[in-house]
Parts: sequence; C-alpha cells; structure tokens
Amino acid sequence: MSEIFTIFVWFTFFCVLIRKKPAIETAIGLQSGLWLLTAIFSPLSWLTLLFLLVMLTIANVLLFHTGYRHTLVTRPLFERIAHHLPQVSETEQVALDSGDTWWEQSLFCGAPNWVELQQIRFPKLTAEEEAFLDGPCEHACQLANNWEITRVDLDLSDALWAYLKAEGFFGLIIPKQYGGKGFSALAHAMIVAKLASKSITLSTTVAVPNTLGPAELLLHYGTDAQRNHYLPDLACGRAIPCFALTHPEAGSDASAIPDSGIVCERLFEGKPTLGFLLNWNKRYITLAPIATVLGLAFKAYDPEQLLGDTLELGITCALIPTTTSGVVIGRRHHPLTTPFQNGPTQGKNVFIPLDWVIGGPEMIGQGWRMLMECLSAGRAITLPSATVGGAKFGVLAVGAYARIRRQFNTSLSNFEGVQEMLARVAGFSYIANSTRLFTAIAIDHGKKPSVASAIAKCHVTGLVQKIAVDIMDVFAGKAVIVGPNNHVAYGYESAPISVTVEGANSLTRNMIIFGQGALRCHPFLKAEVDSIRQNDFAAFDRLILEHTAWLSQNAVNSITHAWTGGYFATAPNSKMAHWYKKLSRASATFAFVADVLLIIMGGKLKSRESVSARLGDLLSDLYMASSCLRCYQEDGEPSEDAPLVEWSMHYVLNHFWSTLHVVTQNLPVPGLGRFLRLWTMPCGNPVAYPGDKLSTQVSNLITAPTATRNRLIAGMYNWQTPGQPAYDFDQTLAACIAAAPLEKKLHAALKEKKLNVNVWEKDSFISAAADSGIFTTEEAELLTRARALAWKLIQVDDFPAHGGASAFISEELD
Repeated sequence: MSEIFTIFVWFTFFCVLIRKKPAIETAIGLQSGLWLLTAIFSPLSWLTLLFLLVMLTIANVLLFHTGYRHTLVTRPLFERIAHHLPQVSETEQVALDSGDTWWEQSLFCGAPNWVELQQIRFPKLTAEEEAFLDGPCEHACQLANNWEITRVDLDLSDALWAYLKAEGFFGLIIPKQYGGKGFSALAHAMIVAKLASKSITLSTTVAVPNTLGPAELLLHYGTDAQRNHYLPDLACGRAIPCFALTHPEAGSDASAIPDSGIVCERLFEGKPTLGFLLNWNKRYITLAPIATVLGLAFKAYDPEQLLGDTLELGITCALIPTTTSGVVIGRRHHPLTTPFQNGPTQGKNVFIPLDWVIGGPEMIGQGWRMLMECLSAGRAITLPSATVGGAKFGVLAVGAYARIRRQFNTSLSNFEGVQEMLARVAGFSYIANSTRLFTAIAIDHGKKPSVASAIAKCHVTGLVQKIAVDIMDVFAGKAVIVGPNNHVAYGYESAPISVTVEGANSLTRNMIIFGQGALRCHPFLKAEVDSIRQNDFAAFDRLILEHTAWLSQNAVNSITHAWTGGYFATAPNSKMAHWYKKLSRASATFAFVADVLLIIMGGKLKSRESVSARLGDLLSDLYMASSCLRCYQEDGEPSEDAPLVEWSMHYVLNHFWSTLHVVTQNLPVPGLGRFLRLWTMPCGNPVAYPGDKLSTQVSNLITAPTATRNRLIAGMYNWQTPGQPAYDFDQTLAACIAAAPLEKKLHAALKEKKLNVNVWEKDSFISAAADSGIFTTEEAELLTRARALAWKLIQVDDFPAHGGASAFISEELD
C-alpha cells in the first residue's frame, strides 16, 4: 500500500467507526487488526508504525479507562471550566430557561432530519378565520387611506377606529368564552400581514394588543377574576390596553429598569390594604396615549418585609386602570411618519393593591419570566408579518412600475441593473415570507420558540428594509415626492421602526440568536454547564464522552461533505434534493465549527459579540433556507417557482459560506482559521451568488401577472378592488402588456419613416398610425388607453407654492 492510500484507509476506518459507534471491545479489536495489516502491507517505517500504535493506545486509555480519564482529562477540565465559567444573572438565567426550541435545534446538531421537517404540519385556516380575512379585514384595508393617516390626521379615522372595535380586531387571541375571536397564531399572522399591505399604522394598532400586552399575559398567567374582569372589555374594544416596559435608562436591557414598587399598607377604597406604591417613567409605549388599562413592569421591593424576609422581590407585572390617581398618559411620540398611537407614561406615588399584580400576589417577582415566555410569540408574529405584508404590496407595485415605466424606448424591467434589484425584491420577499410563516406555525404547535422568533424578527425585518431600499431605487423620483400618489415611500419610512423595536436587531443579532441558541440547541452544552454549577462530576464525565463522540461525528461529516461536495448527504425525494444535500453539508459544518469555537473560546464568546453575531448569522441562514424549502414543498413544488427558490437558496447559502470565511478570519488562535477553512471549505465558497441569468428569470416573474407573482403577493389586500392603489398598478400593468406589441410596431414605423408626422408631435403618433393603416381602430384605442393609464401612474404630486401640504389639502377639498 502507498502512504497516501494508507492514510485514506485509516481515515475511512475512523469515519466508519465514529458513525457506527461499536462496543469498546469491538472498536479496540478492529483498531488492532487494521494496525497489524498496516504493519504487514504498508510502506510505513517502523518508527511511524510505533507512533501510530502509541497514539491509538493513549486514545483508547483516555476514552475507556475511567481512572486515567478522570485524572488526566475530565477532572482538570471540570475544574478549569468551573473557574472560568461566566456569571449568569438571575434575569439572564430566566431568559435562557424560557421558551422552547423549534427546527433550529435540528440544524444546530449538524444532522437535520429532513423527513421530520417535511412532516411538520402547516395548520389550515378555519372557515371563520377565512371569512374574517375576506370580510372585516378586507374592509378595514379599504377604509385606510395612508395619505390621510400619515400626513393629515396623524391617526386612524374615527370611522376606522369604530370599525376595528365593532368587529373585534382587538380580541383576535382572546378565547370566545370571553367574547374574543379565539383565532390561531397563523390567522393572527395573516391578518397582520394583510392590514400591513395597506397601512403599517393600521397593522400596528391591531397587532400590539394581540401580542405582548395585557391580554396575552392575562391568558397565560392571570387569575380567573382578572380574566373575567378585563378580557370581555378588551375583546370588544371598550378597554384599550398598552404595556409599559421600556425606561429611558434601560432600553434594550429591560432587566435594568429602575421603575419601582414598594410594598406598603395604605387606605384603598376606605379600607387598609396591602399593595405597592409605584413610581415609573416609560417611553415608546404603543397605545399609551389612548389606553384605558396599563400593563406595567416594575421592580418590586419589600423594605419593611411585610411579605417575608426578602428585600428585592424581582420584576413584577401589574394591570392598572389609567384613571388611577397618579397615572399620567396622553402625550405622543411620532415614530417617523408612521403615526400609530405611541407615547410616554409616568406614574408618581401610584398605589395599587397586591391583587392587581397579574396572576395575583403569588406571581410577584415572576414578571421577567412572564415577559420572556410571551415575547417569543410576539416576535414570531407581529413584526415579521407586518413587514412582510408591506413587502407584498411592494412586490406588486415595483414589478408593475418597472414594466410600465419606459426609458430609452424600452421598459425599465429590460435593464440588467433593474433586473438585479427586482430579483432581490422577489427573492428577499420569498425568504422573508417563508421564514415568518414557518416560525408562526410553531406557536400553533404549542411552542414558544425564543431562538427561532429572534431569527425571524431580526432577519425578516432586515430583509424587508433592503427590499424597501431597492423599491425606492426603481421608482426613483416618484418615490421621494410626498403626496397622495406616492404609495411606496411608506414602507421605506416605516422600515427602521421594525428594525429597532422589540429588541433592536443589533442586540438580537449580537447577543441573542447564538448566545441563547448555543445553550438551548446544543445537545450537551447546557447539561454540561448545569452539571458544573451543581458540582456533579459524574454527570459531567459522562456528558464529555458523549460530546466527544458527537463532535467527532460532525468533524467527519463536515470534511467528508467538503471533499465530496455533499454528494453522500441525505436528502428527501424533492425537486430541490440538491439543496437539501447542500444544507446537510452546511449544517454539519456549522455544528463542527460552532463546537470548536465554544471549546476554545468558552465564556469569552459572550464578550466577542462580532464572532457570536456571525455564528448567529450562520444558524439563521440555515433556518431561513430550511423555511424556503419547507414552504416550497407546502405549495406543491410548482415548477414555475423553481427559479425563485433557486435564487433564494443561492443567496442564503452563499451568504452562509461567505460569513463562515469571515468567522475564520477573526479567531484568536493563530492558524485555527486556516485549519477550519481547509477542513470545511477547501475549494472556497461552494455556493455561488445568484447569477445574472437567474436574476433575469426571477425579475420576469414579478413584472407580469404570473402564478409565481400571485403566490408572492397572496395575503395582501385585494388588488382587484377598484379605487385601491394596488388596483391601479395591476390594471395599468395588464394594459401595458397587452399594448407592448403595438409599441414595437409603432416604434418600427417611426424608424422606417412610414408615418408622415413631425417627431415633436408625439401626441399624434397613434392617430397617424391608425390613419396609415398600421393600427386598426381597436388597436389604436388599446394603445391610447395603455398610455393614458401609464401617464397617470407615473405622475407625482405638486403643491401650492405657499402653505405646503395643508394648502394642497384645502385645494383638494375645494
């Protein structure tokens, strides 16, 4: 045997050994037999053979001899980690212990079960939910006028407010027994998206009371008396809720809120009552200016020890009628140009009974856990669905406008630079929508997916912000002129709001996705940390053995897939089987690299935020790619959508490998990055960025009323309703497509000088062509109508020279 062949045989042997996991005696016997064969048949020197034998002996002793392993490996490792283990605050521990894992755990483990992914059930909307979407939800969209909401009234109209209350929009998640709708999480997500396709202000107004707010907290933690008192009024809009969490000095670090509640006894309704004396100063509170019931998070203290011997009781949540003495509401913030009701609230020496704590006195100090468990549901639904809803209208509008708007005698959609932007709009929309749907259904499966919801919140809102930038670029001057005819700027203006609220994306990306994902999704890490904190060495020793075997298997899978291009990776029976294989390779690589860095950097990863953020990006890319494939399967894998899915997978997995390259360039151990690159991506990035030809195919899918475009925009308000902005875009697109052959015929006639008309007399071109027999009367009318619609669509608003928008409004009224 040659030396290279010998190395290959040994490598293959260990790969099989790690995969099959035979008994100890069998493993040692196989190693001994292979060593003898190597000694007899290979050209290796006796010194090399002796070295190999010594290394095998040491490895087997350390793995299988308990005494030596304890003395030389696991006991020193146990003591070292215990000494360097970073301190975890109580609030951090609560955050880590709250919520569930979803599909991201399978990806983190390095061997995703694709059969399990394909068997995840997508719930269907009930007939009642469908009727609500098609009826009240659609009507609410028609009542919303973005120009009036954002520039004139700075609020929803009185008629729209009354309609939302009358139709139960504020009770979507409240069970029917309390007068609510009792809708599923999927229905909730679909409603928010449809409303957002017309007005972000409208969708925000509806979404917030149905996510992180008093209703959800009451449903999960409230007493029966509290539910019976508040939920019926919340369901029908008689009560308007808000939840006050953010303090000016705390921001994203909500656990640091200084708002306080001191346990004391006061007269309340004429009786001595034990309660809290509250003082708070909150901001960014949605619906606070008009709220009738205020949910409040504060830190509870018991200096007189009236409740026990504990001074600091922890974060607590209470419900307070805003008519209570000392409560201050009514002032407003103005979030950019998206004027949903949002403002500050203060409280000065506000006394409340202990019974006003959500869940009663026994839930004092449990507020942080309550918030963490409920926040995952809000993150999974509200912001991802709201931003995707806006993107759906954006896809329709930009696809139509690029086809309608002509420059240099051709449509904008024929320019490669524009096609690249259109492809990004379509691809990002597909990725974002797939991710938010796949995450939302986790709620209906009974999950509280803290990591998956953080991925959805961070990356879906980030992608939609990029969509908004590209749409503005395609619309160009029309997009920056304020007025009733500008329907795309609203998405661009509101995009920063979704990026910054409910935990800024920078915080979510840098600290939460991988920071929580590692401990939640890793099969051994949390158990190992717990064993150290509990000083359980026996459990730690057992976990280290299992961890070593798991790491070895991922290392073998990673290098095997790297050198075979993932050929032997598992994949289901699908048109996209090649992408499942690439995802299997990427997942094994991520699991291996993440584990190596966790071992080497340990607790330092908590402060190395850039490295942690990029590892979070890797996990997020895997999750978003899986979401795309699962949603494509759910749609029946239509062949016409294949270019869109291919573009999305190219983009996400190219970003995965590019990010991994950056990770390996920024490691503290010299040579480690080069080793990891050689091990995992020896030939460089294995997935190309979407090519120009593919981008052209994808852009063509949204510049015509194709089945793919209709699936992308499905769930927005009805674009076939006359009088709505989407209707104008859609009708003009259809007319221009029908007239496109006539435009070519007219252009050819002018070029060949078949028309006796001056070049500056453009208005007479069509009639001259009809007179010359180039067009029939019907063709002339069709082209005239198409041009008239296009002319109307590309117009921008202008205002009187003095008085600005207000003068324009008066002019319109006159």
